[in-house]
This record gives sequence, structure tokens and C-alpha cells, in this order.
Amino acid sequence: MIAFKTWNQAPSNPKSVPSEWPWIQEIITNEEIVGKLETGYQVLSDEAFAAYIDARQESYDAWLVANPNESDFIINQMILTPEQSAQLETDNAQRKFSSNLMAVLKVLNKGSGINLAQSLWVHHRLRALEIVVTSELAGAMAVFTPLVGQTVVIDAMNLVISGDLETAYFTISAATPDDMSEDYHALSAQTLGFMRNQIGIYLGWE
Repeated sequence: MIAFKTWNQAPSNPKSVPSEWPWIQEIITNEEIVGKLETGYQVLSDEAFAAYIDARQESYDAWLVANPNESDFIINQMILTPEQSAQLETDNAQRKFSSNLMAVLKVLNKGSGINLAQSLWVHHRLRALEIVVTSELAGAMAVFTPLVGQTVVIDAMNLVISGDLETAYFTISAATPDDMSEDYHALSAQTLGFMRNQIGIYLGWE
């Protein structure tokens, strides 16, 4: 399978490369498809990718004729450096871990007998997790120091799903659990602690 992004997705296109021509591309496994799609890649089989290139080869060749000295520019853009490749491997691994963590939480919630109202509430809270950054919080976690006095609303679920585990760890650590005063409350200190602990262990922080 081939995962790729085109030049219309690049931060800039100073050479005016045809917009549908691949900007970056990778060979991936079937297990990586969902993660790539979630981060804006197109994913095609080898045969479909070859057909995609064939359909756009004429416009690319015309561009190359008009820009005969730019072939190295294209090659340099499409080949990832060792550092970029290593970062991609880390990102993919973190997204796989995140997917497994969400699956485990789903199993645990079902086992606890969580009802629909509680499930909706948990999703609501994790999608719009409000954190009041106090001086005490900043004292415990220095990463929050620039935000003292601010109230921030963070989509913690998206942080986890996208694999941004470092930010997710601090966000969940600073979150206030439900006080369980309502029947629909279900985001307990135990649930938040489990998520933080699992992420922390993965990152080597706990």
C-alpha cells in the first residue's frame, strides 16, 4: 500500500509543481491505513497508485520540460530524511498505542455497566475538557506555568486518538473528575488515573 500527500497539501509550493503530483509518499502496511487516512494521507494499492501516476504523468512531464533543473527538487521533497522517517515511525507507534488504549477503555466501560447517558457525558467531557490553570497546578507541572490564570478547553479525546500523547498526559493529569453527584456522571478519578498512568508508562514517565 502507498500513502501519499499531494502538492496542494504542502505548506508551500514555490516551484509550482502540479497540485495533484505526490509531495511525500510512503510504503505502509494494512495496519497503518486508518492512521494515515486520519492524518490527511491518501492511501492506494500499488496498482492504483501506479494508475494515479499514469493519469497525471503528462502534466508533470510538461512541468518538468518547463523546469528542466527541478527534478532534484522533487526527489529531495519526496524522500524522507532519516530524522523524518524516525519521527513518522514514532508517530505511527503512538497512534497504534492510542487505538489500543481506546479499545481497552471501551471494554472496561462496558464491563462497568455504563449506560448511554453516562457514555454521552464522558464523550462530552473528554471532547471539551475544561482546565483552570492555577499556580498550584503550575507548581506541580511546570509546563502549565505560562498559562497561569487561564481557563482552557481541550479536546483530550482528539489528543489521544491522534497520538499526541505528551500533551494528552498533561491535560488528563490536570483534569477534574466528576464529583459523581449526578446519575450521568462517569468520568471518575479512577478512569482519568488509568488513562494518565497508561500513557505515562508508554512514554516512560511513570
